[in-house]
Amino acid sequence: MNLKNLLVILMTGIFAFSFSACGDDSTEPSPSSNSNTDLLTSSAWIMTAGKIEPPIVIFGTEFSDLYATMEDCDRDDQTIFNADFTGSEDEGATKCDPDDPQSEAFNWAWGANESQLVYDSTTFDIKSLTTTELKLESVIDGKEFGDTTGAVFKLTASFKH
Repeated sequence: MNLKNLLVILMTGIFAFSFSACGDDSTEPSPSSNSNTDLLTSSAWIMTAGKIEPPIVIFGTEFSDLYATMEDCDRDDQTIFNADFTGSEDEGATKCDPDDPQSEAFNWAWGANESQLVYDSTTFDIKSLTTTELKLESVIDGKEFGDTTGAVFKLTASFKH
């Protein structure tokens, strides 16, 4: 699943019933001499986990494992980062809505000395970036999805090649 859809699912999932914390706060060093840009842009990323803490409560039911609530047609989505700070979100082999475009373009940037990824106006802390794994974390204000302004939610997402 792509990053933009992660935020969309968070917000729509709350209203339609339909986002793995990592204990290390530092960016994991690359096992090779690849730059962070090389690691990020080497191939497409597919989401493998998405959580939100504290859990969101909808009609008395708590939700924290947002990946588990995703439809299969979202689980094959791919996020592709290009070295020129552009990218695309691809629907993968299965599309949830046949009228949606197969892919959409976006721009991205590094933040805080390449320890953050700025994507779709959201800044994600990079918890891990290796040749096979990308783990991101972001703090979201509750007002973003109808909760109390000032309520803090931590969103974590894991991706693989």
